[in-house]
Amino acid sequence: MTRAGSLSRALYIVLILTAVLSTSDFRSIANDIRSSRQEIDQPSREKVDKLLSDQKIDDSEAVKLIFKEGDTALPTLVSSLGNGKNVERASWALAYLGGANERKVLRDVIAREKNEEQKGVIAGFLAGALVEPASAEEWQFLESCLREYKNEDRALASFAAAIALGTNGSQHALALLQSVAPREPEASNSDNDTIQAVRQAIRWIKQGAGKGSIRHEPESDSDQIKQIVLQETFFAGAQRKGTSVEQIAFTRDRSRALVSVQIYRGPRDAHGYNLVVERRNGMWKVTGAWLSWVS
Repeated sequence: MTRAGSLSRALYIVLILTAVLSTSDFRSIANDIRSSRQEIDQPSREKVDKLLSDQKIDDSEAVKLIFKEGDTALPTLVSSLGNGKNVERASWALAYLGGANERKVLRDVIAREKNEEQKGVIAGFLAGALVEPASAEEWQFLESCLREYKNEDRALASFAAAIALGTNGSQHALALLQSVAPREPEASNSDNDTIQAVRQAIRWIKQGAGKGSIRHEPESDSDQIKQIVLQETFFAGAQRKGTSVEQIAFTRDRSRALVSVQIYRGPRDAHGYNLVVERRNGMWKVTGAWLSWVS
């Protein structure tokens, strides 16, 4: 790792601890490291600061542009949350970009938030980022979100948890999904969006869909990402004919991509999803999934 890379990672950790613990000692250390990185990070920091606060830019567009900055955006996002500024945009972007340590900051933000509606929105950002939970606390967070599917303020978070667990596809995820599925027959209708997603995810996992499928060798990253979207997500894979990848935005180092997916079944039955995929050992893997729009 280069000296710049070492300093960058150190800065992320310090800022995370500053946001979570709010101690003067951590603030002092963060300021020292921030000064040493000022020349290296200044352009990116200024760009991310502007994108967080500029109300002339649509929220989703601002977050996408922040995502393109990649890891260089993380210190600014964590600092913004620690200071309570531009919380919704910063939480959204951090959910797209952050790892396990950064996600602890989001859990702290949720715990501090007094407005129940805003708490639910941020919980939805975090739940969608937990396709691969990294701790018992993250599994518990998904379960708690899922079980609140009847709570209007937590509807977004509950639906996001169902998407994340369905995409995870493990037996643990299946057990959590089954624990909230109503006992009525599968044929019975439910107007609850989370329950509908839960039932679809359960069927997908039980059928083993997308597991061990034969893949042709894709010619490009974009081709491979389109293939992965259909293979690794229950909501897209079950609607292959109506699913299209509308846009792919890569981080600077092209290690991650933000993917916009449309599922079209008719003019009054269409959904949009945003996925984060990460390159691992030359292949792409879905690590985050969120509902973005409904018509």
